[in-house]
Amino acid sequence: MFCPNCGKEILDNAYVCVHCGVKTPGVITVRAKEPVVPGKGLGIFSMIMGILSIACCSGFGTFPIVGLITGIVAKSKAKAAGMENSYATAGIICSSVTIALALLGLIFYIVYIIFVLVLGVGAASTSYYY
Repeated sequence: MFCPNCGKEILDNAYVCVHCGVKTPGVITVRAKEPVVPGKGLGIFSMIMGILSIACCSGFGTFPIVGLITGIVAKSKAKAAGMENSYATAGIICSSVTIALALLGLIFYIVYIIFVLVLGVGAASTSYYY
């Protein structure tokens, strides 16, 4: 290709002439941006809250509940846009596992209280042999 201003030879994909600096009708290649996943920030926050709930063993605290709610919101935003948010999925799973373990611990504690205090079975029993 030749420059329309000075007539010197330039590359076919040149944006400007290297000799005179005039803009040429060359092809400009623009890199496409990666699509932004809606709710990605909420998904990351959900994952962090889920991991914190496991690390702190706080099944009935605010970490798993906030992680579960923000994960569901982030997942629904991504789904509405036809995308996947794996951070939100991880947050939902971590928060759900922590809540499930806390409920399991509560059930075991209630069973223990029933056996020890109500039925008198176990270490808290006052009668040894009579």
